[in-house]
Amino acid sequence: ATCAGCSPWLYGAGLSDQAGLSGLLFGKRQLRLGVARASSLAAHLQRDDALRTLTQAVKEAYVQAATAQDSVAILRSQLEVSQRMEKVVQTRYDGGAVSEADLARAQTASLEAEQALDTATQAARAAQVSVAFAIGQRGEIGAFTVDDGFLKAELAAVPEAAQVLAT
Repeated sequence: ATCAGCSPWLYGAGLSDQAGLSGLLFGKRQLRLGVARASSLAAHLQRDDALRTLTQAVKEAYVQAATAQDSVAILRSQLEVSQRMEKVVQTRYDGGAVSEADLARAQTASLEAEQALDTATQAARAAQVSVAFAIGQRGEIGAFTVDDGFLKAELAAVPEAAQVLAT
Protein backbone atom coordinates (compact mmCIF):
# COMPACT_ATOMS: atom_id res chain seq x y z
CA ALA A 1 0.00 0.00 0.00
CA THR A 2 1.30 3.39 -0.92
CA CYS A 3 -0.66 5.38 1.53
CA ALA A 4 -1.40 4.87 5.15
CA GLY A 5 -4.73 3.19 5.68
CA CYS A 6 -5.15 2.23 2.02
CA SER A 7 -5.81 -1.33 1.04
CA PRO A 8 -4.43 -2.94 -2.08
CA TRP A 9 -7.77 -4.53 -2.69
CA LEU A 10 -10.55 -2.72 -4.56
CA TYR A 11 -14.10 -3.70 -3.87
CA GLY A 12 -17.06 -2.86 -6.10
CA ALA A 13 -20.74 -3.81 -6.33
CA GLY A 14 -23.33 -3.39 -9.04
CA LEU A 15 -27.01 -4.13 -9.46
CA SER A 16 -28.54 -4.79 -12.87
CA ASP A 17 -32.01 -6.03 -13.73
CA GLN A 18 -32.02 -5.29 -17.46
CA ALA A 19 -34.18 -2.18 -17.05
CA GLY A 20 -36.76 -4.09 -15.05
CA LEU A 21 -36.70 -1.54 -12.26
CA SER A 22 -37.14 1.42 -14.60
CA GLY A 23 -39.82 -0.48 -16.51
CA LEU A 24 -41.63 -1.12 -13.26
CA LEU A 25 -41.27 2.49 -12.22
CA PHE A 26 -42.47 3.92 -15.53
CA GLY A 27 -44.94 1.13 -16.53
CA LYS A 28 -43.30 0.40 -19.87
CA ARG A 29 -43.96 -3.33 -19.64
CA GLN A 30 -47.64 -2.79 -18.94
CA LEU A 31 -47.82 -0.36 -21.82
CA ARG A 32 -46.22 -2.91 -24.15
CA LEU A 33 -48.62 -5.59 -22.97
CA GLY A 34 -51.55 -3.24 -23.53
CA VAL A 35 -50.35 -2.44 -27.05
CA ALA A 36 -49.92 -6.16 -27.81
CA ARG A 37 -53.42 -6.95 -26.55
CA ALA A 38 -54.92 -4.08 -28.54
CA SER A 39 -53.06 -5.20 -31.65
CA SER A 40 -54.29 -8.77 -31.22
CA LEU A 41 -57.86 -7.56 -30.71
CA ALA A 42 -57.61 -5.36 -33.83
CA ALA A 43 -56.40 -8.34 -35.88
CA HIS A 44 -59.31 -10.47 -34.65
CA LEU A 45 -61.80 -7.70 -35.42
CA GLN A 46 -60.36 -7.26 -38.92
CA ARG A 47 -60.67 -10.99 -39.51
CA ASP A 48 -64.27 -10.95 -38.27
CA ASP A 49 -65.03 -7.97 -40.51
CA ALA A 50 -63.50 -9.74 -43.51
CA LEU A 51 -65.58 -12.83 -42.71
CA ARG A 52 -68.76 -10.72 -42.52
CA THR A 53 -67.91 -9.05 -45.84
CA LEU A 54 -67.23 -12.38 -47.51
CA THR A 55 -70.41 -13.86 -46.06
CA GLN A 56 -72.43 -10.95 -47.42
CA ALA A 57 -70.81 -11.31 -50.85
CA VAL A 58 -71.62 -15.04 -50.93
CA LYS A 59 -75.22 -14.40 -49.89
CA GLU A 60 -75.69 -11.65 -52.48
CA ALA A 61 -74.21 -13.81 -55.23
CA TYR A 62 -76.41 -16.72 -54.14
CA VAL A 63 -79.56 -14.58 -54.26
CA GLN A 64 -78.62 -13.24 -57.69
CA ALA A 65 -77.97 -16.75 -58.99
CA ALA A 66 -81.21 -18.10 -57.55
CA THR A 67 -83.17 -15.17 -59.01
CA ALA A 68 -81.53 -15.58 -62.40
CA GLN A 69 -82.20 -19.31 -62.32
CA ASP A 70 -85.88 -18.68 -61.57
CA SER A 71 -86.03 -16.09 -64.36
CA VAL A 72 -84.68 -18.65 -66.82
CA ALA A 73 -87.36 -21.13 -65.77
CA ILE A 74 -90.11 -18.53 -66.17
CA LEU A 75 -88.81 -17.32 -69.53
CA ARG A 76 -88.43 -20.91 -70.75
CA SER A 77 -92.13 -21.56 -70.06
CA GLN A 78 -93.02 -18.21 -71.64
CA LEU A 79 -91.08 -19.24 -74.76
CA GLU A 80 -92.97 -22.54 -74.90
CA VAL A 81 -96.28 -20.67 -74.70
CA SER A 82 -95.16 -18.22 -77.42
CA GLN A 83 -94.07 -21.06 -79.70
CA ARG A 84 -97.39 -22.88 -79.19
CA MET A 85 -99.25 -19.65 -79.91
CA GLU A 86 -97.17 -19.13 -83.05
CA LYS A 87 -98.09 -22.66 -84.24
CA VAL A 88 -101.77 -21.99 -83.58
CA VAL A 89 -101.64 -18.70 -85.46
CA GLN A 90 -99.70 -20.38 -88.30
CA THR A 91 -102.40 -23.07 -88.54
CA ARG A 92 -105.11 -20.41 -88.53
CA TYR A 93 -103.21 -18.40 -91.15
CA ASP A 94 -102.87 -21.47 -93.35
CA GLY A 95 -106.64 -21.88 -93.03
CA GLY A 96 -107.24 -18.22 -93.92
CA ALA A 97 -108.68 -17.26 -90.50
CA VAL A 98 -106.06 -14.63 -89.61
CA SER A 99 -104.02 -12.08 -91.52
CA GLU A 100 -100.32 -12.11 -92.26
CA ALA A 101 -99.90 -9.27 -89.72
CA ASP A 102 -101.29 -11.53 -86.98
CA LEU A 103 -98.82 -14.24 -87.98
CA ALA A 104 -95.96 -11.71 -87.96
CA ARG A 105 -96.96 -10.56 -84.44
CA ALA A 106 -96.97 -14.15 -83.18
CA GLN A 107 -93.59 -14.83 -84.78
CA THR A 108 -92.17 -11.62 -83.32
CA ALA A 109 -93.46 -12.51 -79.86
CA SER A 110 -91.85 -15.95 -80.14
CA LEU A 111 -88.52 -14.47 -81.25
CA GLU A 112 -88.62 -11.88 -78.45
CA ALA A 113 -89.27 -14.63 -75.91
CA GLU A 114 -86.34 -16.62 -77.32
CA GLN A 115 -84.07 -13.58 -77.10
CA ALA A 116 -85.17 -12.87 -73.52
CA LEU A 117 -84.43 -16.49 -72.61
CA ASP A 118 -80.95 -16.28 -74.14
CA THR A 119 -80.22 -13.08 -72.22
CA ALA A 120 -81.50 -14.57 -68.97
CA THR A 121 -79.47 -17.75 -69.54
CA GLN A 122 -76.31 -15.66 -69.95
CA ALA A 123 -77.14 -13.68 -66.81
CA ALA A 124 -77.76 -16.91 -64.89
CA ARG A 125 -74.40 -18.29 -65.98
CA ALA A 126 -72.67 -15.06 -64.93
CA ALA A 127 -74.42 -15.30 -61.56
CA GLN A 128 -73.29 -18.92 -61.18
CA VAL A 129 -69.70 -17.90 -61.89
CA SER A 130 -70.06 -15.10 -59.35
CA VAL A 131 -71.23 -17.57 -56.70
CA ALA A 132 -68.40 -19.95 -57.51
CA PHE A 133 -65.85 -17.14 -57.28
CA ALA A 134 -67.31 -15.90 -53.99
CA ILE A 135 -66.97 -19.34 -52.39
CA GLY A 136 -63.40 -19.68 -53.62
CA GLN A 137 -63.63 -21.88 -56.70
CA ARG A 138 -61.04 -21.06 -59.32
CA GLY A 139 -60.47 -22.49 -62.76
CA GLU A 140 -63.14 -24.09 -64.90
CA ILE A 141 -66.59 -23.91 -63.35
CA GLY A 142 -69.12 -26.50 -64.42
CA ALA A 143 -72.83 -25.89 -64.59
CA PHE A 144 -74.71 -26.29 -61.33
CA THR A 145 -78.10 -25.60 -59.87
CA VAL A 146 -78.50 -23.22 -56.99
CA ASP A 147 -80.83 -24.66 -54.36
CA ASP A 148 -81.15 -24.80 -50.57
CA GLY A 149 -78.53 -27.52 -50.17
CA PHE A 150 -76.07 -25.89 -52.54
CA LEU A 151 -74.36 -23.54 -50.09
CA LYS A 152 -74.10 -26.16 -47.38
CA ALA A 153 -72.45 -28.60 -49.76
CA GLU A 154 -70.09 -26.04 -51.30
CA LEU A 155 -69.06 -24.36 -48.06
CA ALA A 156 -68.26 -27.61 -46.28
CA ALA A 157 -64.60 -27.15 -47.24
CA VAL A 158 -64.43 -23.60 -45.88
CA PRO A 159 -62.95 -23.49 -42.34
CA GLU A 160 -65.40 -20.86 -41.14
CA ALA A 161 -68.37 -22.52 -42.86
CA ALA A 162 -70.31 -22.92 -39.62
CA GLN A 163 -70.12 -19.17 -39.05
CA VAL A 164 -71.05 -18.39 -42.65
CA LEU A 165 -74.05 -20.72 -42.60
CA ALA A 166 -75.20 -19.51 -39.18
CA THR A 167 -75.46 -15.86 -40.22
